Amino acid sequence: WVEAYTLASGVGILYLSGNSAQTQLDGFLSSGAAAKMLSFSRITEGVSLFGSTTSTEILIVNPSDNPANLTSRLYGNNLEGIGKLLSQVTRVMEPHGRVQGRISTLHSDVAYPLGQAYLELTSDVPIQAMEIVKMGDSIAMIPARQRGLPDTTFFGAQFATGGSGVLDTPIFTNLSFANVTEGPITITLQVTDDSGAILPAGSRPVKRTLQSHEVLQGNADTIFGFPSPLSDPALFTGSLKVTADQAGLVGDLVFGDARSGRYLSALSLGLTPAANVGFVHFAEGRFGEPAKGLYTGIAMFNPQREGADVAVEAYSPDGALLRRSEFRLDAGSHLSRTIGQIVEGLTQQSGGTLRVKSTAPLYVFEVFGSTESEFLAAVPPFPLP
Repeated sequence: WVEAYTLASGVGILYLSGNSAQTQLDGFLSSGAAAKMLSFSRITEGVSLFGSTTSTEILIVNPSDNPANLTSRLYGNNLEGIGKLLSQVTRVMEPHGRVQGRISTLHSDVAYPLGQAYLELTSDVPIQAMEIVKMGDSIAMIPARQRGLPDTTFFGAQFATGGSGVLDTPIFTNLSFANVTEGPITITLQVTDDSGAILPAGSRPVKRTLQSHEVLQGNADTIFGFPSPLSDPALFTGSLKVTADQAGLVGDLVFGDARSGRYLSALSLGLTPAANVGFVHFAEGRFGEPAKGLYTGIAMFNPQREGADVAVEAYSPDGALLRRSEFRLDAGSHLSRTIGQIVEGLTQQSGGTLRVKSTAPLYVFEVFGSTESEFLAAVPPFPLP
């Protein structure tokens, strides 16, 4: 693993991982934060999906100068009930050491396939962790979330499902939530469109109660009642809001190709809204021989009660300002566009950075992908001073 140092604030480092054919590619933002209690809300191993089987690879690092006494607990729903402790493993990590392996190797005493499960990591020194989830022919890189935080409201800036009539490949969104506490948690979920109206039209927010250590996982059509993305020609886009009646919920979204799993990416819930963020990479246009199309998509959601004035700035790799766009994002509204649609005239740029400034804290998310639907990589935001 790599440890980097900087004397300046507002520096972001993006890690992209994939294969040489670029059919498996996703992004992961480096972070200096570490915690003693972490969790992954999504564990899937050996489940048949998109013509292959799923897998989850766990990576844990101990960045401290002291050994880490680590306990890993795998919870899941099985024939014996919901939220069962399936396996517990303890190990000692050396200073600056790393643990890496598929969940079926790290917890070999569990019966697989396993699809409705989550993982808890507990250490006596702060650690960092991420997972690589493989579905179909692509991967999603998801950071571990800290347990024990007081958060009860979560937003996802991007939510999409459907589109078989307007896109080359229809999109699915899969949600995964876990209750990491010893008591029940009631959650309320709703998807809203660009104007803040609930989706699907005429529906109501969904309310579910998760028992202790229970996992709730499902696609947008099964949880919210959207049409099947494989058959519905309409494309539904918007944002997700999740509220819990008490702390202890962790969750994420995975979205990608609903037909064959050719591309996949993830959005971890629990991000903090910010008024000044950066993205360390973008590309828009056609490049290479033979030329292939690349695009960058930006999603924004304004959770505030007041509208926000937003500025998006695009910079070249050497820091020169290329173009700038200003617009208004109303209270409770959502925007999802390519960077070329947001910043007029930005149509042929291979590499650079983006900066989003707002008069109110927003949820912002970026994806970087191939117009041929070969890959879709998340580019999480990083806060700027």
